[in-house]
This record gives sequence, structure tokens and C-alpha cells, in this order.
Amino acid sequence: MIKLAFSANEAMAIAVTIVESVADLSKLLEESEATSTTVADLIFVDLSLDDGTGFEVLSKLKSSPVNYMVPAIVLSGSHREDDVRLAYAHGAASFVVKPMDVTEWLRFSQAAKDFWFRTVRLPPCP
Repeated sequence: MIKLAFSANEAMAIAVTIVESVADLSKLLEESEATSTTVADLIFVDLSLDDGTGFEVLSKLKSSPVNYMVPAIVLSGSHREDDVRLAYAHGAASFVVKPMDVTEWLRFSQAAKDFWFRTVRLPPCP
């Protein structure tokens, strides 16, 4: 759903890589550190992964010498305050409760693109 939502607006299509496990992220981080290039300009992290949690992803991302400054947006179905606190403690740039339908995903993706790529200034890649 997120891939569809972020590629829907052709005027500002964003390349989206889906990472479904901590192992997938570890592989991406190894490749990015070997080439000294960041994995992305912006990362969306789901708290629920196949082999771990989004908190583990945040820890790995923020401990990477190449990727530590990449903003990470946590997506979760949870409204738990403990999850919000832990996400920020692990370096999340923001915490978003997942949209529930396609229309909400499209609205969310447009707002995220406008904010992260038109409003704020992201750190330069190393």
C-alpha cells in the first residue's frame, strides 16, 4: 500500500524500497556502508516486522556511520504511548499511526512528500 501511495503522484514520485525484516535492512546497510551512500533520503519503519521490531531497525539505522542522519518515520497500528516514547528514544523523526484505507494512504503520502521534500531541508548525504 505504501509503495502505491508514494508513486501515485507522478509529479513527485518517490522511489520506495520495502524492507520487511531486520535481516533485509542489515543487508541494505552493509551495501550502503560499503559504497558510502545512504540507503534513502527518508525511511519509513513499520514497528511490526517478520523477524523483529521497528525498534531494532531504528537502532541499526542510527548506529550506521553512513545512515545515522537519514530521517526515520515510524508507522504503526498502535496508539500506545510506550511505543511512541520508544520510537523517539530510538531516533525516530516522527511517529504516525498507519492510515486505514487507500484514500487515507494517498492523503498521508502527499502530506509526507510535501513536508519532507518541499518544506524541510534534509541533511546532505555523506
